[in-house]
Amino acid sequence: MTKRDRIYWVVAAPSVAFLSWLLLKLTPAESWLPAFSMYMVMFLGLFALSAYLKSRYGPEIISYWSFFWSILTNSNCAYKHQHLFAGRKYRVVREFVDYDKQLHPVGETWTFLAASFLPYEDGLTIYISFEGKQKWRFRMQWREEEMGPILNSLKDYIQKI
Repeated sequence: MTKRDRIYWVVAAPSVAFLSWLLLKLTPAESWLPAFSMYMVMFLGLFALSAYLKSRYGPEIISYWSFFWSILTNSNCAYKHQHLFAGRKYRVVREFVDYDKQLHPVGETWTFLAASFLPYEDGLTIYISFEGKQKWRFRMQWREEEMGPILNSLKDYIQKI
C-alpha cells in the first residue's frame, strides 16, 4: 500500500462514514432531495481529495484515460525528446543524479513516456515507467551549473535497449 493509499483511507473513509451518519440523522425520512444533494457533495469532495493525493504522492497509475487526459492537460508535453521516443525502453549506461538528488544507477531500465519543458526555470520533467503500470517522473534543470552537461549529452547517459 502506498503512502497515497494510506492517507486516502485514513482521511477519506472516516469522513465518508461520519458524513453518512450525520446525513441520516439530519435528513427527514420522506425527503430524498437533500440526501441526494449531500451524497453528491460527498462524492465530489472525495473525488477532489483523491485527485489531490494522486498528484501529490508517488507514482501515477497508467491507464487508457490517464494517457488521453495527460495529452489534453499538458500542452507542453512532448512524446519525443532528443533520442528518446515514447513507448521505447531505455537503459542508463552512465549514472547521474537528477534535480531531486535521486541517483539513476547504471543498469536502470525504464520505458520513456514523455518529456515536459518549463522555460521559466529551465526545467525538464521526464516521465517514465519501470514496469508499464505506473508513471514516474524525474526532474532535471537545463543550466550549465546544474544538469546542463548531462542533458546536452543525454545519449551518453541513456541508450535504447
